[in-house]
Amino acid sequence: MKKWIKEELDFIRKNCNELDNVQLAKVLNSNSNSIKCVIRFYSIKRSKEALKKFRLLHSKKEKLKRQIRYKKVKCQYPELGYCWICTSHNKDSQGYIQVIRHKKQYQMHRYSYEKKYGFIPKGLFVLHKCDTPKCINPNHLFLGNHTDNALDMVQKGRGRNQYGTTLLEGTIRIHNGYKHIKLNKKWVYVKKISG
Repeated sequence: MKKWIKEELDFIRKNCNELDNVQLAKVLNSNSNSIKCVIRFYSIKRSKEALKKFRLLHSKKEKLKRQIRYKKVKCQYPELGYCWICTSHNKDSQGYIQVIRHKKQYQMHRYSYEKKYGFIPKGLFVLHKCDTPKCINPNHLFLGNHTDNALDMVQKGRGRNQYGTTLLEGTIRIHNGYKHIKLNKKWVYVKKISG
């Protein structure tokens, strides 16, 4: 630990209520952790007003750090308007943007949906109308289960089987008045056909 001279300690004592640790460190050509250690070691007390002011100041900085930024990009489906492509956070291996909120990791499109529409029931997925994994526009998102997701994928021609070939509409069949889709070599019920 740095050896502090009397003038530096007096400066810290005199200005600790007006300047936070980072500002004191800049003036004394040190770092904020050293200032923090000195304040603790020498039992330098800050006023309640100063502590409150610094907490507010740093909470505002934290909010700025966590801000979500995006750019508007024309959607591949013009009727949907613009996709909001997140530029402030990183994507995972599947192309979805990741964000940490309240010490929990989310996919950004799920977080965006929850912020606008509320809680997502267990077992449901947040699907994209625009087919852009990086899009966080809540107007492009809707809820669905696994079969809805698979059906959406096949209808839009995005689906691929384990051999890399695109799934066709032929993988959807109607049997006994019910619509089915082929998933993992099994036919799965999707919905009853009215009429």
